[in-house]
Amino acid sequence: MDMKSMIWGAGTMGVKLTNNLHRMGYDLSEMFVGYCDRDKEKQGKSLNGLPIMSPEALRGLCQEGAVDCVVLGVGENLRREIREELATIVPTSVKILDFEEFLYPKKLTYIEEMRERMKPRWNIDFDSQADEWVRNFMTEVQFWVRCVAKPDGRRHQEYLEALNNQMLEDSDEGVALSPLVKDGDIVMDIGCGLISKFGKNLRNGGQLELLYVDPLASFYNLINKRFFCEKSEERHCQFGMFEFMANFYRKNYSDLIIIHNALDHCIDPFKSIIECLYISKVGGRIHLYHHRAEAVFENYEGLHQWNIDYGKDGHLIIWNQSNMMDVSDALSAVAKITISISEAPHAKGWKNITAQIVKTTEFDLGQFINVEQEQYALARMIERVMGWMASSYPDYLEIDK
Repeated sequence: MDMKSMIWGAGTMGVKLTNNLHRMGYDLSEMFVGYCDRDKEKQGKSLNGLPIMSPEALRGLCQEGAVDCVVLGVGENLRREIREELATIVPTSVKILDFEEFLYPKKLTYIEEMRERMKPRWNIDFDSQADEWVRNFMTEVQFWVRCVAKPDGRRHQEYLEALNNQMLEDSDEGVALSPLVKDGDIVMDIGCGLISKFGKNLRNGGQLELLYVDPLASFYNLINKRFFCEKSEERHCQFGMFEFMANFYRKNYSDLIIIHNALDHCIDPFKSIIECLYISKVGGRIHLYHHRAEAVFENYEGLHQWNIDYGKDGHLIIWNQSNMMDVSDALSAVAKITISISEAPHAKGWKNITAQIVKTTEFDLGQFINVEQEQYALARMIERVMGWMASSYPDYLEIDK
């Protein structure tokens, strides 16, 4: 028998692991002997074409030399317990890898392969993408409540630090933004999320007009009021959708637009950049800062539907499984784009992309966007949200009971 890996856990995480590998084109039968699960009701069955075995069966395969690695397809809360159990089952020569340790190198390989074979193509089914966005935006709201706003959230300390930060600089990013603006400039943090990391004060003592903008602003303002009512107004968020930003703000409005790890959440990120560039002044800029290819690393779950990436020629590119846009090429007549790459400090194997998009000349939206089609898309978006509200809050159906 060829040496293969075993997945410990035929539950949600184990399925997530194999689904990811399948999506990337890997043959599961060539990689794995099967799943191992302590649940006797699962043993003897199959999942994703692989058998579900008992710990005793795993022990036997290890004794035969048929397993070289066990991958922990379980949540972080169970990993220590499972590792202790595996120490009594498998020999020391068998590797025990966490879910991420096994998957991330394969994702990096997949990303490189995708970049090699991708051809420029941008044919967005806006209706389909918008449906996906409406179905999933509450997962983003729930993340901010559970992980950030609540006192026991794993990122609550970041929330407190952001609330207290009065300076424009973002220590996590390590990029100096103050030199990009001057006293009195209009700065927009678009896609700011629950709490922006940026304050309106400059190092030299100047002060900005700083706007916080997000399509989920109505949710975020209520969350902030609930958890930090005394400071919530300091980070009050305005409603605005990336894809329709020119409908919310006038042309040549902003000196600097910050988009911090939010573009990959958009329905159409290329259109979103155009809209933001349109409301920027000539000489103004969009400052992008994103995890590289986050949709791949986040398994295309929730709002993570796009990869912000770079080409071999140093161009800014955006892609997913069916579309790819070289943004540097497409906007060369109206903008200058420079990018830099850095190691992500908090995530093993990830890289960060910083892109500066400087508007070099005036342009009309019609050069890049079908304006009539945009109005239709905006109307349909309102219809979708109303439909979501009607189905999500059905108490009105019980009015006579």
